[in-house]
Amino acid sequence: MPVNNIPGPSAVGPIPNANSLAVQQQQQALMARAAVESPTRVSQETQSQIQTDKSRVTLLLEINSELLRETVTLQAAGKPAQEDKNPDRGFLG
Repeated sequence: MPVNNIPGPSAVGPIPNANSLAVQQQQQALMARAAVESPTRVSQETQSQIQTDKSRVTLLLEINSELLRETVTLQAAGKPAQEDKNPDRGFLG
């Protein structure tokens, strides 16, 4: 019997595709911003920066989805969390 109260994959259900939702929201925000600016004022550099930002966000969402999926798999297998022997102390040094 599990000691923790973390629901297993059957209780959580399928992992929603967070990538598509976040990308859609970002695209809507970008289109709203582009609608305010006239198309002639949006330079090629700005469009390139928007595409780079979209690519970065997509990559981060893919990484987060994989990490979440792996966490759920490990929890379902009943594997304990590994203790970090060298924790990052951040700015506390």
